[in-house]
Amino acid sequence: MKEYQENDEDCNGALQYIQITGEVLQCMGLSSFAKLVFGVIYTRENNTGDRPNLELLAKDLRVTVRAVQRALDELDEFGIIEK
Repeated sequence: MKEYQENDEDCNGALQYIQITGEVLQCMGLSSFAKLVFGVIYTRENNTGDRPNLELLAKDLRVTVRAVQRALDELDEFGIIEK
């Protein structure tokens, strides 16, 4: 296992870990993928101060932009984030 470093990204810019709040993690009815998308958003916002764009989220998660959009819709419906 790699030792923790200040920079939480590897050589390719991918996140090495994500953070997620207990409130979101335990949210009944919210899909696991939406929770994962939230974790990436939360981690990137904490690291940079800015919300990542759809393309970066899709790249981080190795999914399509449309899949990220659906997860954001779900997070918005649950009142967790605003689109």
